[in-house]
Amino acid sequence: MKAVSIFFIFLLLCAGAILSCHPAGISGKHKIDGRLAQQMEKENRADIPFIGECSRNIDDGLKSRMEQTGIIIESIIGDIFTARGTRESILKLARIPEVKKLQAPKKYHLLENK
Repeated sequence: MKAVSIFFIFLLLCAGAILSCHPAGISGKHKIDGRLAQQMEKENRADIPFIGECSRNIDDGLKSRMEQTGIIIESIIGDIFTARGTRESILKLARIPEVKKLQAPKKYHLLENK
């Protein structure tokens, strides 16, 4: 009986270790906001626009790593960037540790004087 108890405790510890090794952080999906995720699901385009934020200023090395995912970077200001990419390239980008957040761009309409 004691051996069976030890076996089940060992089994629970192994299951916990396996589950803790597969957090959402590995896929990076937690970095993608809801609006961008919806666009990625419904639009099968090669040019989904998005805005991203990194944990540090984007230098040439980080920019190169980001572009290797297949995205097209349009502008960079410090740690913020705008880009376009496919669903797959955005998911690859989200796996880069320095990438903190990816979101759909917000549209603002300016008031016109009439």
